[in-house]
Amino acid sequence: MKNPTQTALIRLLCFLLISCVLILTGCESKEPAVSKNEISQAFIVNSSPTFQGYHYRGSDDQYHYFSSQWKYGADRKFKIKIDDLDVQKTFSVDEPKLRIFLYEMPDKELEVFAEFDGRKIYMEK
Repeated sequence: MKNPTQTALIRLLCFLLISCVLILTGCESKEPAVSKNEISQAFIVNSSPTFQGYHYRGSDDQYHYFSSQWKYGADRKFKIKIDDLDVQKTFSVDEPKLRIFLYEMPDKELEVFAEFDGRKIYMEK
């Protein structure tokens, strides 16, 4: 028979192991990855009055993270491999998100944020 100390130690180790697995899987990004060929479909001009725009949410060592935001309903989050989209200015995912624009706007001072397929995405200066 096992003594109570061994049983308690085994339970503690099992708890720690399960906790580590849950933490590691919980940190994994759930956004769908957009391939280089799908970038133009990820950023489409949307004239819906409930569409609030696209946002750059930052980058890590593998992906750039984006969202399309809506007044009602869930935002759509997605990521693009760093090698598939050349972003001019990046920042980490823990910084505030940046509004990006699919076309130049006369009332805003914009600069190029990224380019793909001959199209440009803009950000405020």
